[in-house]
Amino acid sequence: MTTQQAKAFLKKQGYYTDTLWSTRDVLYDCTDEQAQDILSEILTSDYLNELVYGAISDLARSNNISEL
Repeated sequence: MTTQQAKAFLKKQGYYTDTLWSTRDVLYDCTDEQAQDILSEILTSDYLNELVYGAISDLARSNNISEL
């Protein structure tokens, strides 16, 4: 399966796949494993999750979309 096919499959399952992070995005002199660890730590952090959920809530409310 290609990356595009995998993304299309995940999108059909309800996942947002238009932006994905890669170890190449970690612009520091580190191994792929270290880059994966960096991405994992930040992308699963409470801080980032609070920002994303807050932004989702704000945008939904500003577009008059009611909460479930």
